[in-house]
This record gives sequence, C-alpha cells and structure tokens, in this order.
Amino acid sequence: MILPGATLGLLGGGQLGRMFTSAARTLGYRVTVVDPDPIAPAAEFATAHLKAPYADPGALDELARTCAAVTTEFENAPAEALDALGSRLVVRPAGSSVAVAQDRRREKGFFAEHGLPIGPWAPIDSPAQFDAALARVKLPALLKTARFGYDGKGQARIESRADLERTFAQWKAVPCVLEELFRYLWVIAEDGDVWTRRPSNADRRVPDRCGPTARVDHRRSRRAIARY
Repeated sequence: MILPGATLGLLGGGQLGRMFTSAARTLGYRVTVVDPDPIAPAAEFATAHLKAPYADPGALDELARTCAAVTTEFENAPAEALDALGSRLVVRPAGSSVAVAQDRRREKGFFAEHGLPIGPWAPIDSPAQFDAALARVKLPALLKTARFGYDGKGQARIESRADLERTFAQWKAVPCVLEELFRYLWVIAEDGDVWTRRPSNADRRVPDRCGPTARVDHRRSRRAIARY
C-alpha cells in the first residue's frame, strides 16, 4: 500500500492530470509531473514539474528515484517510457496496456482476440486499399487515424469515396481505420477504476475489486442519462 506522504509520478500535465494532481494532494500525496509545457495545467498543483519530453532519460530517472508509483494521464504517453519505469517501480497502467490503447488497430485486434464484439472496420495504409475497405464497410462511415486521435481529433465522417480520397490525402496518408457507423441505445461506461487488482504481496483475503460502472442511455446520439 502506498500511504499519503509518498510521491506519485505523472506523465502528462493536461486537464486530466490536473484533476489527478489536485485529488492526490488533497489526500496528502506529493506529485511530480513530467510535461514539456512550461504552463501545463497540472503543474499548478504539483509539488514538482519536470519540463522535459515524456521519454527524457533524466526525467524518467528522477521519477524512478523519487516516486513510489507512476501513472499517465493519457493514452499517448510513450509506452516505452512506461516500460522503462516499470522495471524499477510500480507503474499503472503498464506500458504494454498503453501500447494497445494508443493504436486503434492493435486495440481492435485485442478485442477480437478476447472475444469482444466489434463493428465492421478496415485498415487503410494507401489508396490501393480503398476498394477493399469500401467492400467491407458500408457508408456512411468514420475514418480515424490509427494513432494520436482522441476527443474527436483525427476523425472524419465519410459519406462517399470522394470524401475518403480527399480526407486521406489531407491527412498525408497516415495509417487509418475505416469504421462503419451503427446505431446504439446505450453503452457501458466506467466511473473511476474499472478493476483494482490485489498486489501480489498483499493478504490473499483482500479481494480483487471491480469498480462501479454505469449504463449510459443515448438519445439522438447524445448522452441522456446514466444509470448506476
């Protein structure tokens, strides 16, 4: 157990990092934030702000030497940086998990491998794959960059082949996925930690815990109500 007074490391100092840092400080923890932005939002509440790239060896060494555990505020933190830290201290989520979450193709492959249903989709690396993609995915669809897309960024609605050709060219032919649109009535969303595992050295009477989830009903493609 990591008790208050310990220092927690955080890769990323954006809005989510700010919320994490504020909550951690309220509970009595110290927080060291790594973010190259000199005015990163989380830095206002952090006890230390390392203004360096996320994979900077010096910054990672500082985290490993001074922190009890390290996490990240977003899925695009370098997975290799988390792996490097993971060999020296507690890191959650692990770099291997982040590597899956930051690549939509790997993410879909992971879901399929574990028997989770996914909608029709197709990978696109070049215009030569347009025909195959459009044969597998009905329009309208969404074109998404395979990496570095979040909060609606790196996404475009595709109504026709001309839309696909234009958007792919505008995005400089970066690897993409084309996803078929479909209606849904509700989704399962997490509220806080979805799953908390018992540490390997913990009393085995302490159970693994699944955090609360919510069924979120949608109306006209917008969140309407959350049922806990």
